[in-house]
Amino acid sequence: MVLSGRIPMVYLECVSCKARSIYKVSQNSYVYLAGTCTNCHHFHRGRWTAVTLRNETLVLDSSSTTTGRDGMNLVLRQGILRDGDSYVFTLHVTDGNMDREGVASITLQPNMPPGGGDCDLRAGGGGEGGPIRTLVDRVHFNCSGRHTLYSTLLCYILLYYILLYYILLYSTIFNSILLYATLLYSTIIYSILLYSILLYSTLFYYTLLCSTVLYSILLYSTLFSYTLLYSTIIYSI
Repeated sequence: MVLSGRIPMVYLECVSCKARSIYKVSQNSYVYLAGTCTNCHHFHRGRWTAVTLRNETLVLDSSSTTTGRDGMNLVLRQGILRDGDSYVFTLHVTDGNMDREGVASITLQPNMPPGGGDCDLRAGGGGEGGPIRTLVDRVHFNCSGRHTLYSTLLCYILLYYILLYYILLYSTIFNSILLYATLLYSTIIYSILLYSILLYSTLFYYTLLCSTVLYSILLYSTLFSYTLLYSTIIYSI
């Protein structure tokens, strides 16, 4: 069903995500959401709701937020979100000069912690074993081999583009070699063809020349024979 009327045009932005360039959240995340109404007047009100993708409601009150559920901005306290859950935050905006409610939503995916690998904690003095005194001893903390789903995906994407680069590179080299080989082959064939034409033309010329000479000799021999025969007959008479 389509209803007529004016509604608030609402837009959402994750300000904290934009500042960190990471649009994913975890239990330790500081989340600051800002809502904007582009066609509202001075008497508009906002109300926030939040649910997980498993349709579990996140209660927005003074214990989970510093702003409460009412207003155009929402700031969550750290430790409220659960690791591994995606959250959908929805802002409902009403305006006294509008006919209906405007709604906008934003989904924040979970920032999964890294897994695998090994971590090593040792005293900074270089000694082996022994207790570490809190706030006194300097320690070194080192982890290796840990990975996340997104780092693995990034690795596969990087390998894909490296492979694509070498395929294009060697394809270009192969195409260049094929082009030069084709041009060389064509040049050789044309040269052979031209040489054959010149050879046959030369042979035809010399054949025609020799034929003309032989014909001339034969003609003169015949004329000489007839002349000699005629002279013999005349002499006999």
